[in-house]
Amino acid sequence: ADDGLEQQLFRVDLSSSFAVNGILPASSVVTSPAPPNSNWKGAGAFFVDDTDTILYSYGGFERDYDPQNSMAMYNTTSESWSTVTVSGGNLNQGDREESMYTSSLGTDLSLSFIQGGYTSLMGPGAQAESASATNLTGMITFNSSDASNLSWTNSTESSNAPDTLGAKMQFVRYGRSGVLVAFGGFNVCSIHKRRNIQMLNILRYTVTASGDIPANRDLFCITMSSAPDGSSSNIVMYGGWTILQNRGWQDIYILSVPSFQWILVDATGQNQNGPEAIGHSDMSCHVYQGRQMIVLGGAWNRGSDEIKDVSCNAAYPSVRALDTTNITWALQWTHTSEPYQVPKAVYKRIGG
Repeated sequence: ADDGLEQQLFRVDLSSSFAVNGILPASSVVTSPAPPNSNWKGAGAFFVDDTDTILYSYGGFERDYDPQNSMAMYNTTSESWSTVTVSGGNLNQGDREESMYTSSLGTDLSLSFIQGGYTSLMGPGAQAESASATNLTGMITFNSSDASNLSWTNSTESSNAPDTLGAKMQFVRYGRSGVLVAFGGFNVCSIHKRRNIQMLNILRYTVTASGDIPANRDLFCITMSSAPDGSSSNIVMYGGWTILQNRGWQDIYILSVPSFQWILVDATGQNQNGPEAIGHSDMSCHVYQGRQMIVLGGAWNRGSDEIKDVSCNAAYPSVRALDTTNITWALQWTHTSEPYQVPKAVYKRIGG
């Protein structure tokens, strides 16, 4: 890319062992070329199929293009790219900065969802600071259950749909088709409080949460693990950024569903204020074997100032691993296969 953006796909080999409390060793990172003419910007989303082996690259375009009815597809088994056509209209659009998205992993539904965010309308040669931004409405539902007949729809019928930036959404296995749980983020009118949780199914409604309500924030990350008996699902939230306080966070909360109680399980950094507050935001989180939360990338801040050159500073790790049962940060990645158990702080509060 002309502006120095990395046009590569990076993979971390989780079958190896490596330190996760400092600099990620180069030997643990595998790079693959991006598909031809990908024009990636780094936003957007990867949709996944129910086998968790096929990635579909949605949005994230570096420049402004007309909406498309196709996506780049990456097969993690053959390590190869191809282009696929999707029926339902030209719905692949823009860079989709700060959108919320999730997939129905752990089920046979093969559905992925993306909502909110914005696109910077930049023509060839335009500068980012002069570009206008347009909030994107509606929720895209992508169906990959039939690889030879991919489809998507754009649902815009809900008048109370959360028009948010920097929020997060999680698919929860509940009932026959599951539900989507969305929270956080902001728009030009208001900050979306952690007490108000959006539930999306055939109908959309708001649930009022209780417990240790987190400070309002966006650009955090989440993963989900389910109790062994299936009685509850626990959404782990890490870090984030509060725009009104101009500071980041590195605390950890759990939202337990269906009780919708927030539980503070790690208060790291909460006693820091003003220019001394250290925070981690805009990272991505992924769950491994239902128990390990892997945190990749993101920005580290001291107060409102971004900490530079963190890739070479072990104090601000580029990759972290959290045991979501014991709520402890690992020093070494060992790809544990121990099953998930409900954390003590959760079952002491609500059972499970």
